[in-house]
Amino acid sequence: MRRLLVGLLLGLGIFGSVCSAQVATDPFPPDVSSAHRRGYVQDMSPPSGWSAITWWGIALQDTRQNATSTVEIDYVRLYCTVDGRRTQLSETKSALGGGLYLRSPWFGNNDYHEPMPMLPQTASNQGSISFHPSDRPDRIWHFWSPGKRLQLPAGQVSNCGLEARLRLSGPALAQFGVDFWRDPQARWAGHEVNNHEAGRSQWLFATSPPSWQTLTFPQNF
Repeated sequence: MRRLLVGLLLGLGIFGSVCSAQVATDPFPPDVSSAHRRGYVQDMSPPSGWSAITWWGIALQDTRQNATSTVEIDYVRLYCTVDGRRTQLSETKSALGGGLYLRSPWFGNNDYHEPMPMLPQTASNQGSISFHPSDRPDRIWHFWSPGKRLQLPAGQVSNCGLEARLRLSGPALAQFGVDFWRDPQARWAGHEVNNHEAGRSQWLFATSPPSWQTLTFPQNF
């Protein structure tokens, strides 16, 4: 019965209009739950005794659309206030760590993931780090600063956050966040065991035409 109804709607040109209307009114794919749609700030300072920090990002293909999507990252900068002075801890411009994680269930199957394919850095993409979420629309493209986690500097550390400059093309959306870790060598042991999420940004969507955008976490960082 459902197939017959869909066929009838397609024949009348209604089904495509309904889908287009859904895309226009709701920027999120239906599998992104309300819990994952909002940005938030949890803690801007590391827990007592914790000594490492990293930034991370995720990107998705809007599965309601079949067009090619691209994420280009010019830079990601990580900052903290150290002894009262805002200090840049790192800048990522040429490489990423990352993997393709399950999207259903969200980050499911005990952290299972596959390698994340990247595009070559060329003059056409201005040397940016780039990839196509549309190549694997069934996955969460989860990425982070390359190498081992960053050791927090000595002193009083607070007010940590990030700034990222990126360009989204097509039906892509992206979000960034910051995690504190017990130490640079601590291994993933489940959510909020060896890592503590400082928070996550609001989602970023493509502009038309595609343009470079600056995302910060927290929003007014």
